[in-house]
Amino acid sequence: MTGSSICVTYHMLMIIEWKLEIVNIDSNRQAPAFWDSV
Repeated sequence: MTGSSICVTYHMLMIIEWKLEIVNIDSNRQAPAFWDSV
C-alpha cells in the first residue's frame, strides 16, 4: 500500500513538473518580456 502510494505521488509530481516545463517553454516563446518584468 505505502509503496504504491509513493509510486503514484512520484508519478503525479513528474506529470506536474512536465506540465510546468511546457507552460514555461510556451510562455518564453510567446512573451519573454512578461518573465523579465516578473
